[in-house]
Amino acid sequence: MNNTFKNNLYTLFKKDARLWNEKTKEFNQTLLKDLTDKLDEKLIELLLDNKETKEKFFIMIKNVYVLKQSDLKFFIDENKLDNSYTQYQNKIGLRVGNKLLTERNEVVLDWPFKDCVLEGGMTKEDQKRNEIFFNEVLAKDEIDRLFDPKALVNWKRYTAKGEERVKELKLDNDGTIRENLIIKGNNLLALHSLKEQFAGKIKLIYIDPPYNTGNDSFGYNDHFNHSTWLTFMKDRLSIANRLLRDDGCIFISIDNNELSYLQILLDDIFGRENKQNIITVKRSSVSGAKVINEGLVNVSEFLIVYSKNRFKWKPNKIFRKKDRDERYNNFILNIDEDYEKWKFSPVLEVFAKSLNIAKKDLKKSLKEKYQETLDNFYLKNSKKIIRFASLDDRSVSDAVVEIKYKSKADDSKVYHLKREHKLDYYIYKGEAILFLENRLSVIDGEKVFSELLHDIWNDVLP
Repeated sequence: MNNTFKNNLYTLFKKDARLWNEKTKEFNQTLLKDLTDKLDEKLIELLLDNKETKEKFFIMIKNVYVLKQSDLKFFIDENKLDNSYTQYQNKIGLRVGNKLLTERNEVVLDWPFKDCVLEGGMTKEDQKRNEIFFNEVLAKDEIDRLFDPKALVNWKRYTAKGEERVKELKLDNDGTIRENLIIKGNNLLALHSLKEQFAGKIKLIYIDPPYNTGNDSFGYNDHFNHSTWLTFMKDRLSIANRLLRDDGCIFISIDNNELSYLQILLDDIFGRENKQNIITVKRSSVSGAKVINEGLVNVSEFLIVYSKNRFKWKPNKIFRKKDRDERYNNFILNIDEDYEKWKFSPVLEVFAKSLNIAKKDLKKSLKEKYQETLDNFYLKNSKKIIRFASLDDRSVSDAVVEIKYKSKADDSKVYHLKREHKLDYYIYKGEAILFLENRLSVIDGEKVFSELLHDIWNDVLP
C-alpha cells in the first residue's frame, strides 16, 4: 500500500475529534480499532464519504455498501498511523501498540461475552436458572424479540383517594405519556419498552444495580461472575444513554468491588469527557463484624455521576446545612457609614456587650444556651459579621492585585472594587472582607449556615 493512501487516510481520520487530539498532536489508534469493531456510525460515514476508502474498505451487496472490518483492521495494524518518526523513545515503560501505557488517553475495557446481551433474572424463579448470553450477531432475532416493546398489564393508578382502575393515560400534545410510572418487572425489558416514548427525553436516571459481592439482597440472579456482571451492566447502561436528554445525567450506586470496571464501562458508553463526579457515601459505622477484618474498616459506597453532554449539563447549585464557621469572627460596628470608615471588633465582644455580660462570663452565664444564643446572634447580624481572607495574586485579576497592595500601604481605610454580575470586593490591609450573609442559605424554610454540596457525603447513614 503506497504512502499516499496511508497519508490520505491519516488526514481523513484526523477529522474525527475522538481520534485526533489537536492539543497533544496524538492519534488514538486503539480507539480507532474499537470503533471499527463497534461499526461506529460516524466512522463509517467518514469512510463512505471518501472515494478511495469507499473503494478499499467496502463491498457492494444488493446496492448496499458493507464495511470490510477485517480489511480495515488489518490495514490499521500493518500501517502504524502515527505522527512520530520512530516508534521508540528514550523512555522505559509498558507499551500498548506504539504508545507508553502512561501516555494513552483512552482505555478500552474488554471481557468475555462483551458482544452479547444478558437478560438477567429478577424473580425467585430466576434465581437458579442458567443465564443465556445472546450474541449480537448470531442471536439477532432473539435479541430483537427481547428488546421489542412489551405489553404492560395490570395497570393501577394511586391517588389521594386510593387505588383506581386505569381507563386511559394522560398524554402530552405530542402523545408522550405524562404519568408517574412504576413498572414491576425486568428492568432491561422495561427500559426497552419505554424507548419509543422517552428516547432523548429523560432528565435524570438513577440505578442501584447489584454490587456483585455475592450477597446482594436484591432479587437478581446471583450466579454472576465478573464478566457476566459487566455484560449485564453494559446492556442497561447502553439503553439508559439512549433515553437521556442532552442535558441529562445518570447516577449509579456501587461499592468498591466493581467501581473501577464500571467507570471504564461508563467511559466507553457515555464518553470519558462526561464523567462529572464520584461521590463517596458513608453507609455504615465502624462497628460490628467488619472491625474484625484486617486493614482499614470499609464504611463507604459510591455514586458515579455521568452527563449525556457535558456542554449542555447545567446542574443546580445545592447547599447543605453545616456548623457555624468559626473563621467569621469580626463585626463591622458602623456598617451604615461609608465603607472607607468601617471599624471592626471581635464578634464575641459585641455579643457580650449586647447581653451586658462580661466576655469571660458568657459560657458561665448562658450555660447550655450559650451555643444556641450565639448562633442566633450570628444569624441576626449576618450582614455585619465578616472574616478576612488572604488574596492569591495568581488567582485574582490585576485590578484586585493593584488594590490589594494599595490597601497594604494605606491601612487607614477599606478599599472597594465594584464588579458586574459578581460580588464586589472589599479589601482591608491587603485581605478580602467576606460577609457571613453570603454563606447562609434557606434550607427547608430555615435560614442556616451552609456550604455547597461536595463529593463526601457523611450524613446519610441508613
